[in-house]
Amino acid sequence: MSITSTQSSTTATRPGASASKGITTSAAEQQDRFMKLLVTQMKNQDPLNPMDNATLTTQIAQINTVAGIEKLNTAVEGLTSQFAAMRQLVEARLPQAGEAGASTPDTPLTT
Repeated sequence: MSITSTQSSTTATRPGASASKGITTSAAEQQDRFMKLLVTQMKNQDPLNPMDNATLTTQIAQINTVAGIEKLNTAVEGLTSQFAAMRQLVEARLPQAGEAGASTPDTPLTT
């Protein structure tokens, strides 16, 4: 099972549905659906040929990686918005170059 999207809202399609009729789901819903699928897969596996431990571990690691990347994206988006707000604040408070009393690297601030 391969999961490639890392956005907070992703588009998934049901089997048999066309790609234009995507369903938007959150990462929590995707993780819940993945776990239900994994439990169903384990319940219905052949008892004489059970799922390989490495396969199971890989699938769980993939869904956890996606969840971690989503959290990272959310954190980066928050930092980006905070940086933009701080930049606007700094630009609003700094005197414009060339105004009377404004200091530049070559001239000291005059009072």
